[in-house]
Amino acid sequence: IDATPFIRLTGASAVLFNSPLQFDFTISSLQARLKSTGGGGSLHLKECTTPAAIADFGALYTKADNHLYFQDGAGAEHDMGSP
Repeated sequence: IDATPFIRLTGASAVLFNSPLQFDFTISSLQARLKSTGGGGSLHLKECTTPAAIADFGALYTKADNHLYFQDGAGAEHDMGSP
């Protein structure tokens, strides 16, 4: 991977983003912002309510309380900001 900005889709499972710019995207109900600054980057997720669970898939999201959550395929919600 060099310094040339690009977006690459690999199969149906991965998105590789390499750019010093900001990239906003919406895919179905996912709204996010990717920011790469050369020495690192960040992913900004739009706050949402608890999503419907999908068997055999995990979900990572933020809610209005500013906590990061993980929901497992059975629908159990885990607050990643709590001990």
